[in-house]
Amino acid sequence: MRRFRRHKHDGTEVALANFALTFAKVLLLFCVVLFLMISSNSDGIKQKAEYLITVDWSSVTGTFDVDTWTKLPDDSKVMFTNKESGIVYLERDDIGDSCKATTINGTPTNACEEITVIRGIQPGPYQLALHLYSSNGDTRPGPSTSVNVQIAIRKLNPDTVVVWQKIVTLDKTRQELPVVRFVINADGSVSDFITDDLPPIIYDHSKTAPSYVLNPASPPDSRAPPL
Repeated sequence: MRRFRRHKHDGTEVALANFALTFAKVLLLFCVVLFLMISSNSDGIKQKAEYLITVDWSSVTGTFDVDTWTKLPDDSKVMFTNKESGIVYLERDDIGDSCKATTINGTPTNACEEITVIRGIQPGPYQLALHLYSSNGDTRPGPSTSVNVQIAIRKLNPDTVVVWQKIVTLDKTRQELPVVRFVINADGSVSDFITDDLPPIIYDHSKTAPSYVLNPASPPDSRAPPL
């Protein structure tokens, strides 16, 4: 195993590495927003992206596949097995093993991001949940090395504004973590953020089946091993 030598300039290296990682993320986000605002459909009519949901994580302890699930007002769901429903699209599904790599203090670090876009204004309640599909390649349900995940919801028009953000921790493989419920209003504003006592949208805990069985109403998880 390659070893890295620590020296008196480590503090400067850490600061520069952190700055480089932050700058790279900001640049990526800018490019994504620009692309979304000018992209067109097959008829050449611009599809305006109204909201951007980003899920970011990084770790020096391993690789993690964190999935974003979004429940729409009509109860449909957008996730890695169903990447679009109505005006909601999962634009980037990051499986955690090919994230942009950087180095902090001589330690390789994965910087990962999932991106969900809402193209248009469909009034009603939306709910986000995170799912730790795998940890270090292991998909078996159980305790995992913890990973901190940052979620941000941005309203893109007329200006890009962060309307909600939070950092949460996942520490179990196949863990569902309900994150936030919010309402998009007819005028495009976002309100009524709720983070407590949210119902699951991935697993059906009301049945006697194992808690790691996906809700039968959801699309099948093609990556899941048999239980």
